[in-house]
Amino acid sequence: MMTRFLLLLFLFGSCAKPPVWEDSNTTVRSWGSMREALKLGQSHGRVGIDDVLEPHTYGLGALANLEGEITIIDGKVHIAEVSSGELIVRPHTSEDEATLLVTADAEMWELFSVSAPSDYSQLEKDIAKLCEEQGLDVSQPIPFWVKGTVSEMHLHVINGACPIATPEGPEPLRLQEKVALVNLFGIYVEGAAGIFTHHDRNIHMHAIAPASGNSGHVDAITFHGVTSIWIPALP
Repeated sequence: MMTRFLLLLFLFGSCAKPPVWEDSNTTVRSWGSMREALKLGQSHGRVGIDDVLEPHTYGLGALANLEGEITIIDGKVHIAEVSSGELIVRPHTSEDEATLLVTADAEMWELFSVSAPSDYSQLEKDIAKLCEEQGLDVSQPIPFWVKGTVSEMHLHVINGACPIATPEGPEPLRLQEKVALVNLFGIYVEGAAGIFTHHDRNIHMHAIAPASGNSGHVDAITFHGVTSIWIPALP
């Protein structure tokens, strides 16, 4: 299988620009890694959100100092934060920086309809199959977005610390959705645990539930009915 994304890592003086995976249709950029931001506590701001945003950008990540979750759907930014134990979802400001961020800009997306994935693992399998059938290299980060109705979904919003690396720190806010239409953006990649994904996943995925206003990192999900999945179209 031909590699779809070529890794181009440029250096400028003593500061490294973000890794870039690109072809004639899609560009994926990343700042920071799961291991750096969560396990090692290197959660300083790495990039301003304004500096990476284009009209049709998709993306996900965490705010500097792990103060919230970032989800970008078609150029619209949703910042999910915790205040006095309650969720706040707001647009970004010019001051917002990310410690962890992956963005994707695709000229064209291809739509596929699948039977409702029964759980997170089944969604991973469905996306892997679609990518392989389209000739995409699953060892490289592949962006996707999903629209469908969930029968149940569990989210969290980070609140200043990783609960695994810093168990004595503030707990994330846990959220639950039932029978709700959701929009999701994620990155599928194999063999990249600690960089793009948690150790037991091939997907890092965030969600927005328009009816409730909830937004955050997806921990578990079950779909209801036909689900629409978009992956980058081959040029």
